[in-house]
Amino acid sequence: MSTWFLVAVLIAFGLVACIATGRWRYVFRLFAIRPERMTVEKLQLAVKDATDAERVNSILAGFAGGFNAMIREPSTTACHDYCDSLPVFNRPFAEEGVAMGYTLRHLFRFDPKAFEDQLVKPRPEYRYLYYVGLGFWSGMQKHSPEKVA
Repeated sequence: MSTWFLVAVLIAFGLVACIATGRWRYVFRLFAIRPERMTVEKLQLAVKDATDAERVNSILAGFAGGFNAMIREPSTTACHDYCDSLPVFNRPFAEEGVAMGYTLRHLFRFDPKAFEDQLVKPRPEYRYLYYVGLGFWSGMQKHSPEKVA
């Protein structure tokens, strides 16, 4: 047998093992939002006051952290634990990031009912922000209005 054939077989077994164990989700880590790139300065936001800039930076960091938690953590419970660890002011923004990450995490098998059951119903106080996060993802993916509906 050729070396390339053996390499191909090993890669195929590796892919099957990753899919079977759910480890394929680690690929999503490539899409993590780097919080150091989400700042008033880096995004060139028109925020003049230093105190306001600090507050906006904390909001952006919370959003990025929620998104990253959803694509990195093994369960939605772990993501919510992350959000609950934040100051009260930043939690809603982290939950919005969780919703955006949820759509990436369930990219090939997104189910609106599961979205409701896993995110919205357990934490209805963030319902609006979950749909905003879902809308951000749909907007960035240029989904048609029919698909969004």
